[in-house]
Amino acid sequence: MFIAIDAGNTNIVFSVMDEETVCFASQLRADRYKTSDEYAVFFRELLHIHSISTGDVEGGIISTVVPSLKKKLYDAVLAITGRKCRLARETDFKVLLKSILGLCNPIPGISYAAGNAYACSKPPKL
Repeated sequence: MFIAIDAGNTNIVFSVMDEETVCFASQLRADRYKTSDEYAVFFRELLHIHSISTGDVEGGIISTVVPSLKKKLYDAVLAITGRKCRLARETDFKVLLKSILGLCNPIPGISYAAGNAYACSKPPKL
């Protein structure tokens, strides 16, 4: 399983996927003043509600247009899973744009960017 997070200026979509199946997708309000610990508690509780163990999470991808959220979300996922997430970069989106629009079916429940960027082999960079 992997976590896909798409954070915008207004909302954050937190999803968990198992291969190509969306286990769940939840939306929360983006708050640049929340700490990584506050996000970690929220994410951990979402996993618990959906009966998903943090040990089942193999990794994740974070896509955000809010620079101040990038490290907080990364640290939150790392804190609850012990796993590093990939951070989707603008270049990743350009490479994936053709596959998102033409070759791949969108994955319901999560953003195009987060769902498709998981396939990137870029290491996490902060």
